[in-house]
Amino acid sequence: MKRNIKNTIYSGIAVVASFVAMASCTDTWDEHYTGNNGNANTTLMESIEQNSPDFARVIKAVHFDRELNSANSYTVWAPQNMNVDSLLTLAQTDSADVVNGFIKNHIARYNVLMNGNDVSVNLVNNKKTLFTSSKFANSNVIAEKTNIACKNGILHVVDNAFPYSMSLFEMIKDQYKKSTFAHKDTVGGSLYSFLRKYDADSLDQEKSVSRGYDAFGEQIWVDSVIIRNNTALKNVDALIYEEDSNYIAIIPSPEAYNKRFNQYKKLLKFNESLNAGSAGKKNVCDSLANHYASMFAMNDLFYNMTDNEHIEDSLKSTTYLTNGYKYDVYYRKDNEGQLKETHDILEGLTPVPASNGTAYYADEYPMSVTEQAHYELIYYLSPTLLAKGSDKSNKNYTTNTNIDVTYDNAYHSGTYKDTIDGEVVIKNYCYYDYKLTKTSSPTFLSFFLPSVLSGTYDISLVTIPMWAKNGYTDVAPSGNPYKFRVNMLERDAKGEYPKAASNNSGYAFSPAPGEKYFYSNVDAKVDTIHIGEYTFKSTFYGRGSTESTNGAMIQISPAIKTQILVSKLILTPKFKEEETADNN
Repeated sequence: MKRNIKNTIYSGIAVVASFVAMASCTDTWDEHYTGNNGNANTTLMESIEQNSPDFARVIKAVHFDRELNSANSYTVWAPQNMNVDSLLTLAQTDSADVVNGFIKNHIARYNVLMNGNDVSVNLVNNKKTLFTSSKFANSNVIAEKTNIACKNGILHVVDNAFPYSMSLFEMIKDQYKKSTFAHKDTVGGSLYSFLRKYDADSLDQEKSVSRGYDAFGEQIWVDSVIIRNNTALKNVDALIYEEDSNYIAIIPSPEAYNKRFNQYKKLLKFNESLNAGSAGKKNVCDSLANHYASMFAMNDLFYNMTDNEHIEDSLKSTTYLTNGYKYDVYYRKDNEGQLKETHDILEGLTPVPASNGTAYYADEYPMSVTEQAHYELIYYLSPTLLAKGSDKSNKNYTTNTNIDVTYDNAYHSGTYKDTIDGEVVIKNYCYYDYKLTKTSSPTFLSFFLPSVLSGTYDISLVTIPMWAKNGYTDVAPSGNPYKFRVNMLERDAKGEYPKAASNNSGYAFSPAPGEKYFYSNVDAKVDTIHIGEYTFKSTFYGRGSTESTNGAMIQISPAIKTQILVSKLILTPKFKEEETADNN
């Protein structure tokens, strides 16, 4: 049974549309209309044979005539002009394509009468169109052959066939089918080859029409209403398979998708310890890299027009809506024609209408790797790793357990005045308040670093001056700067952190040749201290942010017994060309 449903779901609909040669509602059972033949004794199928014999030949070729002779009620718009030979040829190999892409494209459930009003029609293949006093979509209704009443519905005859309009999801599939790219079916070979693995469509039995049961006791569905669902698209809030929606979709060619997939795989070198810890499975790292590279390559390809209230100057992707990242916004040209933060994401791409939006086919991604999926990462101190020696299972965090750090475990916040372009504005600030109570060293304040990829990041630490604890004033009071060192810890291939550095050697960063310490600017209201660049050897992306699953951390080691107001750590991607170069 499942196979039969799938045959209906996945049909090569675009093929049917290309065969159609163009020569020139109220849907409730309780509504009964009187047509031109009020006392009709013929079924819809019999009436179609009389008024549109070519259409009848196609219907019979795929055995849909049984349904149009049944007691189920339909309205049919029968075209007079069509490429019958091509459709009959296709029916021999792909009958489901002909049924869904052509025949059902001219049928609605129940009775729809031409009565002078414009009616929005829901066709049985879930497509929508408009039926007016003279037209069915773009086809002309034959005036003397409309409102023909039949035993089981209403028949209207039109001059030409109604072309099938693909949804954005169907356009992705159609592009895949037409592509000659040799690797389109491999992992990362095309967008559709990735998405189809996550199809979770189901049959709506209440709305579908059954013709009883077969010899094996399985129900026979002659008119299947499918509830579309794709979990990968659902996770990024891009329901581009639903007809009742309006999206913009950037559809990369299989070649372009494969190139971007490989670029991301170079930034997804998972730590080998994940293989060793997976019950003997040796392909965990590669499987994780394939999955996340595929997801990253799909980011920012879809834009829900319902949620884009400022489309004239910007576009928010569906990833923006699910993750809340401001970086999934692409700014377009302003009123003066000047570009804002980035280029117009759709510039140079040709729009192609779809049944549920607009497609933009792309032979190259219109956004860079950094623009598309990797953002400025913000981290805060991890209270469980304050170098107190509390982690009995792994002493590598510190070589000294006789150290104490006090903090009130509260994230403080406040406001201060600043002057921007001559105007005084109120800004927010926030920080954790830590006090080192012993002078033994080393003493570390630790940041977990989940989500980093195996690439290069620029690192900065944000501090708040001590005098800010009592609230900012218009004039910054005097005080002492913070003095500290910075150390990077990254798990090795066995999944272990290296031994913590001492105060005199082994630190990952130095502010300048011959210098040992970083200093804050005590006069600054909020001081962003540039630490430097670091290239992570591996990634633990998606593995969590707990002590046991985290793959890297940065330690701040104050030089003396002190109190320090720490706001956050900022990692900005600086992926170098060689890190994402496609060498395949």
